[in-house]
Amino acid sequence: MPLWNALHWVVSAGVERLSDERDAASLERLELRLQSIERATVLDLASARIGRDLARAAKSAFEAGGIGEMFFAECAPGAPAAALFSPAVAMFGGLAPNLTSNDVAAVTNVVMSAAASATEGDALLEFVNDCGGAPLRSPFLEGQDLAAAFFDLGTIDRFVQDFVDIEGFLIDFGVSIQRISLDTHEIRGIALAGSGLRSTIVINSSSIYNEGHQGERFTLAHELAHLLHDRSLAISVGMASGPWAPRGVEKRANAFAAMFLMPRFLVLRAFGSANSFNQPSDVNAAAEQLRVSFSALVEHLANLELITDYDRDLLRRRVERQNISH
Repeated sequence: MPLWNALHWVVSAGVERLSDERDAASLERLELRLQSIERATVLDLASARIGRDLARAAKSAFEAGGIGEMFFAECAPGAPAAALFSPAVAMFGGLAPNLTSNDVAAVTNVVMSAAASATEGDALLEFVNDCGGAPLRSPFLEGQDLAAAFFDLGTIDRFVQDFVDIEGFLIDFGVSIQRISLDTHEIRGIALAGSGLRSTIVINSSSIYNEGHQGERFTLAHELAHLLHDRSLAISVGMASGPWAPRGVEKRANAFAAMFLMPRFLVLRAFGSANSFNQPSDVNAAAEQLRVSFSALVEHLANLELITDYDRDLLRRRVERQNISH
């Protein structure tokens, strides 16, 4: 609204300060443009963010599914500004711009399921701590601290064995886990939450990050970070994790996921008294016990300063050699 009011002020104040014909022509074009924008509809606003084809496909899919009201957004009086965002617009605005019609239908079905279920329970809401936007300091440190604080509460203790039972935790706290296969491979997962929706984590089975159970576990922990700490970024519905999400926010969610699945005390327990953190065989055994990938554990060991950067690079080369030989 301040921007809209400022543009109108430019037009009204400019009339009194015209110096030549070029200024008059520019001012007239601006005034006509403002008049055109003022007539913008909710669909126009959505189209400006995600493209008209995708906006129309999303709107049609929601209406066909009987939840057309979720595409509703309220415009501010006399201005092309959203006074109230719709969950659907917020969600699709966070997804990839190259979604196919099949992808739109698949995601719509998930939203319909989340809307049909009971609203999210108090169990998860108790731990929601919205960071309110991009990290204010190192995304890595923020993510680690958020996960460590979660363990300090003691709530997750019963889900910690030799590994962190992320699936058991999510189910116990009322989070629905859905698996769909999207045409786009670049979206790893989607987090849904908010008024009228059951908290839901969607795993995109076609993503290379989710090819194994270890990858899916990391995606679940990553999306949990969004459910707990990134709600204001996507209004009342969460975001999709992919190259279109804010980089700092994604890095923070990755750091949260690594620390959540591999808390320091559990890593030390997995290696035992030998503490041979730079030995490939021991790293592999610890990764299997923690139910994470070899490469994820290697990176986390370096972040925890349990191995040097040199050791990390040597272990990385081992992974590269294995991938080439296979």
